Amino acid sequence: GGTGGAGGGTGGAGGASICTTAADCDDNNACTTDACITGSCSSAPINPDDNNACTIDACDAATGVSHTPIDPNDNDACTIDACDAATGVSHTPINLNDNDACTIDACDSTTGVSHKAIDPNDGNICTIDACDPVAGVSHTPVDPSDGDACTIDACNPVTGITHVPVNPDDGDACTADACDPIAGITHTPIDPDDGNACTADACDSVTGVSHVNLDPDDGNVCTVDACDPMAGITHTPVDIDDNDPCSIDLCDPATGVIHVTDPDGDGWASCDGDCCELSSPTCLSPALVNPGAFEILNNNVDDDCDAATFDSMAQAPCSTAPDFSVVTALDVAKAMDICKTTTQNPPLSQKKWGLISALQLRADGAVPTASGLMNIQNSQTAILVDYGTGGIVPVQGPTMAGISTGMMRDQSDPGYIPPSSGTSFFYTGQPPASYLAAHGGALPPSMSCLGQCNAGAGANDAVNIQLFIRTPTNAHSFAYDFRFFTADFASWACQPANDVFLSLLQSGAPGIPADGNIAFDSSNNVFSVNNSFIKVCAPQSCYTCPYGAGQLAGTGMNNVGGGTPWLTTEAPVVPGEVIKLELMIFDVDDNVYDAAALLDNFRWSPLSSAVNTHE
Repeated sequence: GGTGGAGGGTGGAGGASICTTAADCDDNNACTTDACITGSCSSAPINPDDNNACTIDACDAATGVSHTPIDPNDNDACTIDACDAATGVSHTPINLNDNDACTIDACDSTTGVSHKAIDPNDGNICTIDACDPVAGVSHTPVDPSDGDACTIDACNPVTGITHVPVNPDDGDACTADACDPIAGITHTPIDPDDGNACTADACDSVTGVSHVNLDPDDGNVCTVDACDPMAGITHTPVDIDDNDPCSIDLCDPATGVIHVTDPDGDGWASCDGDCCELSSPTCLSPALVNPGAFEILNNNVDDDCDAATFDSMAQAPCSTAPDFSVVTALDVAKAMDICKTTTQNPPLSQKKWGLISALQLRADGAVPTASGLMNIQNSQTAILVDYGTGGIVPVQGPTMAGISTGMMRDQSDPGYIPPSSGTSFFYTGQPPASYLAAHGGALPPSMSCLGQCNAGAGANDAVNIQLFIRTPTNAHSFAYDFRFFTADFASWACQPANDVFLSLLQSGAPGIPADGNIAFDSSNNVFSVNNSFIKVCAPQSCYTCPYGAGQLAGTGMNNVGGGTPWLTTEAPVVPGEVIKLELMIFDVDDNVYDAAALLDNFRWSPLSSAVNTHE
């Protein structure tokens, strides 16, 4: 507490009072301490502080020191008033929480603490209102469910719980709508089936079930259409058999029954020997299968409708031995593996592919004299099993044909004459007129490694194997293999006097050159010493001769001469047409330095091909 001021005090003296005892110094002020010190009076103020913060300390000159207790009351009923001797007065707010969540605790400074009970009612009759002293107010939603799946249960905060019956109708005329208190709403599809297989039973969501009579008509005039209420619609095929063994009985769904003899349009009826008129798993292309076709190996189809021809093996060779005497054009064809023959105008049942005619002529198509034919058949044409000793043998079968401007022999054959010496049969003639016409009336020049080589004139000591052949109805091209040898190599390279080999084709197929020649190199050169396929030789001049001269051993061409490897010429044909193929060799400008051509392995192909010659 604080100290009050001393009441009064000692009046001022001119000097210190003289005393002997303390009593002599009493100033009658209870708020001072009087003392006599060495004969002089002293007066010191008393300290009223009792070190108690809860008292108001004072001193009255008359009454002395006083310690009046402090009143801590702040007149606020919401505080606890107290005084601590050390810290003084305190006003601690009253803790009004009664730990009851269901009361609103408050304190008024005048009236003090109050605990007002909370009203849990939220005004919503769809809740159960309650108050828990610990958890407080709760509003638990009422369960409106009446346990009936056929009512819509709800609760309105104002009006309370409602149970409205559900409407099971889904608006679909094709369902039976119902409601089960347990299972709820069901929409069972209506079965529109009327048990009649002749109606189309259906249900429309709007109009409901309908039963429309089925139309048994399948739009196919090849069936008898009907409907049985039990079995349903039937389409019974009409009987198309006209009891004619030579007709194919068919029925077109649009036009009805037809009786045709050649439905595949290949020109043969079944009575003509056609074994495939309609497509089947074993005959997918009927138009390619008939007696006029050739047998394609290993295709599992009887292409020519002839059980005597094998599908899995090649035909037996029709030329098996060498021949140097009276060798005909037919012998040449057989040695080339053209074994089938036919006639120009046979009955349809016999109109098969094959060789129609084979002639030995001159280059321009002239018929040789009797002596000229003897020279051609006994000297210039031969059937060979080999040519020389350097490994030149047939490509297919045991034999090959050879034609020459001199003696068609090698060094081991009877009547051999070296081709470099030359054999003149003293025949002078002309190249084919059509070939000359295509080249302006003269033999065309050649392009060789030496440059452009102009050709001479004439076709001397000529041999022309002219073949008329009916092509198979399933063939689109043919090929044959050949080799060309000339004693003009290489001394007479790029000279006018060169032996020439031509292969002329007449066909209705597109792509045949205008001059008819189908055997040429990449520069369109005919086969002569200037042809770029001359590769079997001893290198000379600009000729590289990549195959060397070893294969020429025993041919007579090994000292002076060169040749080609086996080459293949391919050309397109029209199926079933008659072609003319002329394989000819002749000497130009003179009758010396002979040349020869080997011919073999004639074959058909069902594939089309451009005219070309290749190794």
